Amino acid sequence: MLKLITLSLVLLAFGQSEVPDKPNEEFKLNLDFKFKQRPASNPATFEPEGNREEFDKLKYGGGPLPYLILNLTILKLAEGEVKVRAIN
Repeated sequence: MLKLITLSLVLLAFGQSEVPDKPNEEFKLNLDFKFKQRPASNPATFEPEGNREEFDKLKYGGGPLPYLILNLTILKLAEGEVKVRAIN
């Protein structure tokens, strides 16, 4: 029984088709990287046991935080394409 399950998993893993990469001419990716000011924390509501976010604000100060916004524009959609998969 265990051999049958293992064989099924191996066949399933190798049986899946790979998603082809899209050529660069068919999409446009814009990166918007900026720093935004960290919101001010309220020391009167600080609870070190239950609120990790407030603890980090007080520990690391009120400096800026990095923000990254990705804008993906599909310029050309091939026949039969209905999905785009993004992988980190």
